[in-house]
Order: sequence, then C-alpha cells, then structure tokens
Amino acid sequence: MKKIGSVNSPYRIVVNDGYQKILNYWKDEGDKPTEQETYDAMMKLADNALSENCIYRKGISDALLRQPHTDETIPFKKRQEIPGLVYLSDYDLGKNNYAYYDNDVATYHQSSGSFTAWNRGWRYRNDGVDIEDNSDNLNSNGYHLGFVEKGEWTKYSVKVNSSGQYRVKIRHASEESGGKIYLSLNDQNISSVYNTNSTGSWFSFITSTIGDVILNEGNHSLKLHFNDNTPVNIGSLLFEKIGEISSVPFNSINGKTGSDEKSLEVFVNQEILPSSINGVLDKFSVTINGDTRTINSISLNSSKPKTLFLNLSDNLLYTDEIRVSYSGDLIKSKDDKTLNTFSNLEIINDASYRFTKSQGFFFSEGSSFTDSNTYVSSYNPKAKFRFKKFGLTFENISGLDLNYTYYRSDRMSNNIGFAAGRGAATTNVYKFSDTNLGLYYNFETELNSLNKIG
Repeated sequence: MKKIGSVNSPYRIVVNDGYQKILNYWKDEGDKPTEQETYDAMMKLADNALSENCIYRKGISDALLRQPHTDETIPFKKRQEIPGLVYLSDYDLGKNNYAYYDNDVATYHQSSGSFTAWNRGWRYRNDGVDIEDNSDNLNSNGYHLGFVEKGEWTKYSVKVNSSGQYRVKIRHASEESGGKIYLSLNDQNISSVYNTNSTGSWFSFITSTIGDVILNEGNHSLKLHFNDNTPVNIGSLLFEKIGEISSVPFNSINGKTGSDEKSLEVFVNQEILPSSINGVLDKFSVTINGDTRTINSISLNSSKPKTLFLNLSDNLLYTDEIRVSYSGDLIKSKDDKTLNTFSNLEIINDASYRFTKSQGFFFSEGSSFTDSNTYVSSYNPKAKFRFKKFGLTFENISGLDLNYTYYRSDRMSNNIGFAAGRGAATTNVYKFSDTNLGLYYNFETELNSLNKIG
C-alpha cells in the first residue's frame, strides 16, 4: 500500500533530503552522511510514512477497485469548468481507450525479458499517460503531458456554464516544430488541427491560441488529440468566451475516417437540421490520393448532431490522403443558417495499420520485371499478373476477382513508383498502382516467392 518515492502505490512516502543523501552514498554518488544526519533522516522518513503525511494516489485505488468492473470514466477531481482552466494532467479516471489512449500502457518484461516503460514521466499519476513536472508560472498546476505520439488522446469531464464562441489558449513547450493537436467534444471535432512551433526548450512554455471553438452549455466529454509523432509538452487549456453562437457563421471544421474504414465523418460547428440533407449527395465530392471516389449515401446520427456521415463504396487505407468538398447551399443549421461551401477539407486518417500479405507476392530487392513476362502468385496459382513499365502499373490477366490487401509501412512515400522507402519492419517496399481500379498495391521485399511463368 505504501512505497518510498513511487507513483505506483496508493500511498507515496516522500523522500526527504537527508534520506536522499543516504541513498546517494550507497550508490557511490555522494559523501557519507554523519551519524546524526543519518538518524535525523531516518526519523523524518518514519514520520513521512504515516498515512496522513503520505501523498495519496487516488488513481491506483480506482484502478484496483473500480476499473476492473466497469468501462465508465469519472472526473479525476471534479468536472473542470468552462469558461476556465482545464489542467491536462487531470484527465478522467478510467481504463486505457476510455479515459485516455496511450500507445504504451504496460510492461511485459516477465514474459518478454525486456522492460518497457509504460509511463515515461513518472510523475503525478501511474497510468499510461506520460506526465512530467515543470516550473511554469502561468496557467499551470506544476505538471504537463509529454512524450506524446500520433493517435493518443486524453479525456476530461467538463461542465460548460455558458454556450458561446470560445478561444482556447494552449500552454505548450517543445524543442521541435510540427506537433499537431486538436479538440473534440462528445466525439465530434470542435477545432481544426493546430500545428505547434518550437519554443526553444522542452520547458520554455508559451501560449498559443485556437480560435472559433463553439461550445454548448451542459456536461460534456472533452478530448485532446495528438495527430503527429513530433513531441510537444502541453500543460493546460484556458477557455475564454468571446461571443455568442448566433453571430457565428455555419462552417465546416474538418473530418475523420469512420471506425468501419469505409465512411467519413465531416464535422461542422453547429447542429444540422436533419431535413436539410435531403438531395445533397451530388453536392459533395471525395478525393483519395487525388482520385475521385464514389459516395454511396450521406446520413446523420442523432447522437452526433454536428456530424455528416459520408458512406463510401471503397475501403480506406491508413496511408490515404483524403479530402472532401461541398458546393451546395441546401444544408441548414437548426437556427436556419446555411452551411458555407468548402473545398479540399482535411480528413484526419484514423484507419488502423494493416500488416497483411497480398496474394503471396513477395519480391526480393533488385528484382526486375518487363512487359513480356507473366508472373503467378505462389499462394494462388490462378492469380496471374503482367507488369507494364516497371514501377508504374500492373494488370491482372487472370480474370479473377481478387481480394487485395496491403502491406504496413509507417514511413512509405505517397509517390507512385518503386523503391518507395523503408517499412515499419525495416523492409524495403516497392509500390505499384492499378490504373483501372485506382488502388495502390504494396509488396514486401524480404521473400522471393513469386514464380515467373512466361
């Protein structure tokens, strides 16, 4: 129940300076304390070990007693109020993927033999979220989120006391530029993606502003999302009301890929009048990697009144660059505003990584192909392909309706051609496009199990 200087026990015993001096001496990192200094340090440590003098970590107790029985999240202290300051280290109590999402949430060193730090900050809380302390003197509780990665997020139970237009002041620091963050409320995006700049140091905090955030009064779930692997430290969000919703135009914000990986969610800043989406299908267009794709239908969901759902005919890949445009004047808000048109709206691609081999086609580095050669898959002898202009296109000459899958590569270039870069498993990847289907096919280059038949 109690540990000295630890974040992974319900009660943390504070290490005093004298005891730290003893530890340093034991590790050959400091001078030997005197007998009196040692006595005083141990007596102080004993006093610190009393429950009333320990730091209580409520998250540990919650993880042990409540979370095994429910997916529900609860406020870390109380609902943080808006207008006002939201401390980002005070995200909700709950499991990974419910109160937060972090890529590293546990260590499996007992089975793997390799230790993985599930918390690289080792401050304040023991969850997968990485927290460090700081000395920032503006809008700070002394802690910030750090070591962030793309796809991670933290959730906050908030109470919005007044509907309106807000600006959000972000307190952040980084040695690098290019961090990307955005906000959602009740799983609907309420801000565009904000790109952070270098502040010169990991602990030189500055204030940046996201404008035109529309919030409605009531209790809500706020999320802070990280959309890039560029590291940024971020401590707080200050919400300031600057206007009324009635004076704000009806605009798009951005969008994201649906969980079915075959639909898009387009977010707008005000609630949509359901009857106004009738007949708008031909007013929308979607491009994926520059190619126009078919939209089968457009729908709404009552649980997300600020979201348009675009249902597509083709599956989406996590490497796709997706844009949406709207050229109509039919969609209305519930207070009768007309949605402004938009072109090439950014769609955040949340599709899952895939590591699937495609019909048994594997090429070793240095392989070459010509128009006159025909190749057959070792997995499916009936699947035959002929290559045209190596690195540009290929054709399926087997007449089979093949289910193509894709190779995972975190760093693959979007260029059409061969030698498209290094894959996630440090494997070179060749990339070909099928001009008939408008799809890209990626082939692993470790194994040479492709058989030439002509």
